[in-house]
Amino acid sequence: MKLKNRVVIEAIPALNNLSDVKLPVKTSYVIAKNIRELSKILEDIEKIKKQVFDKWVEKDKDGNPISEGNKEGVFKLKKNNEFNKEMNELLDIENDVNISTVTLDDLEGVDLTPGTIMSIDWMIENK
Repeated sequence: MKLKNRVVIEAIPALNNLSDVKLPVKTSYVIAKNIRELSKILEDIEKIKKQVFDKWVEKDKDGNPISEGNKEGVFKLKKNNEFNKEMNELLDIENDVNISTVTLDDLEGVDLTPGTIMSIDWMIENK
């Protein structure tokens, strides 16, 4: 199955939440397997995101990123458009991933939010 990096980033928190829920053995296995598969990709995404950030963030004389005003976690960028372009390019990369699927019946009785379902709908097969 092909998944874009942005889907991987959205899926990991939802899958991690599901990994803490008591599920049938088969469903638990599928969740754990998919977390392992996607975590490898997420590591690579995070490395490249850091490289892109380091390339475009403005730094002080000591090499530390310069904050944007008093906003925590917001930094000045040399070229905002170029930064956004590279980040979107990274997020749009497709990965060929060995994903296992579940059915909605496999998730019967699990209290899922619409957000969680949207984050993992690629691994839910229709019967």
